[in-house]
Amino acid sequence: GAVMAATAKINQTSPVLRGKFVREHLLCQTLPPPPPEVNAEAPTLDPKLTTRERFAQHSEVSSCANCHRLLDPVGLGMENFDAVGRFRDNENGLALDVSGKLEDTDVDGTFDGVFDLSKKLAASEEAQRCMVTNWFRFAYGRTESDSDLCFLHQLDARLVKSSGNLKELLVATTSLDAFFYRRAGDAQ
Repeated sequence: GAVMAATAKINQTSPVLRGKFVREHLLCQTLPPPPPEVNAEAPTLDPKLTTRERFAQHSEVSSCANCHRLLDPVGLGMENFDAVGRFRDNENGLALDVSGKLEDTDVDGTFDGVFDLSKKLAASEEAQRCMVTNWFRFAYGRTESDSDLCFLHQLDARLVKSSGNLKELLVATTSLDAFFYRRAGDAQ
C-alpha cells in the first residue's frame, strides 16, 4: 500500500508515477524528463470516467505517446489500488480494466493486474540485475561506477547460481573487495 500511495497524487491515482516507479526502481531504466513545454498536470477528475479513460489522451497526442507508451500501460495495471493503496474493484461505480503491457523489457507482453505484473517482473533478468544494483547501492552507500561493473556481475552471477537466494546475495556483497576497501575520493 505504501508504494501505491507514494506513486499517486493526493486525490487520485497516477499511472504515470506508478509506471515510472516500475521502470526506474524495478527495471533500472533511465527515462527522459518530460519536454519543458509539456503540462505535467494529471487530467481533471471526472466522476463519469475511470483513470484509464482520463489518461487516454497521452496515447492520442503524438508528443506524449512515445514516453507514455512505456509508463501508462504499466501504471494502469495497478488501478486496483486507489490513491492511498486500498484495494478496489471499481472506480466511480465503473468496473476497472487492470490490463497492462510491458514494452522495451526482457519480459514484454500483456498482463492483467499487479499480481500478474509481479510474476512477469519475477521472471525478468533485467529486474534481477536491477535488484542487484539497488542492493549494491544500499549496501555500499553509493551509486555504482564503471569500475564496479565487475562487482555487479559477480553479485548477479552469485544470485543466479543460488537460484535467487537473497541470503547468498548478502553474503556475496560482503565478500567483494569493494566491501573491504574504500575507493579514493569516496565520501567519508
